[in-house]
Amino acid sequence: KNKVSVKVEDAVNFEKKVIGVELPGYEDNKYNDYGLHTIKLPRITLKSKNAKEFNKKLYNTFSKEYECLISNKEEHHLYSCQYEYTLKDELIGIVIECGRGVQAGGCNMSYNAFYYDAINDKEITFDEYLLKNAISRNELEDYIVNSTEYSNYYSQFGNYEEHEKNIIITDCLINSSKFVVYIEDIFSIDGRSKLEIKR
Repeated sequence: KNKVSVKVEDAVNFEKKVIGVELPGYEDNKYNDYGLHTIKLPRITLKSKNAKEFNKKLYNTFSKEYECLISNKEEHHLYSCQYEYTLKDELIGIVIECGRGVQAGGCNMSYNAFYYDAINDKEITFDEYLLKNAISRNELEDYIVNSTEYSNYYSQFGNYEEHEKNIIITDCLINSSKFVVYIEDIFSIDGRSKLEIKR
């Protein structure tokens, strides 16, 4: 089997202090400490044409938030973008999450998942990623619903058996020690939950 030297690293690692602004009804809001905007976006270290296109896709996912901040156009908005990844047998899984909020208001989270096969130097789908990791979607679902982490999470809501029958995995990061799974979840504000399941 061929080996490829590949890493995942920061393409963007940016922080900016949040400046409180005065909003109608929240006149004291400008004195509040909202901390920092943070934007971290990844790239893979391969130099091929396919890898460059993949990196461009990663950047474009939440580049508007970054470009808004560096142009000082954030106004009363709050941004926090982070990523995590797994690298196993030259198979890369990356999830980028972004929280968008407003001062004196709420926040919503969104995420995008990406998969890359460094050996064959191409982006792959989630199902292809599972296949190359020698696990089917059904096998993964069975493993998750029988895990302690899954039962502990849903037991806090009651009616656990109802959810065990209806699990829908939308994405997953895989390494030798754990699965990081994203599942549809009616109890979550964002409609999905993230669970780390030991292997």
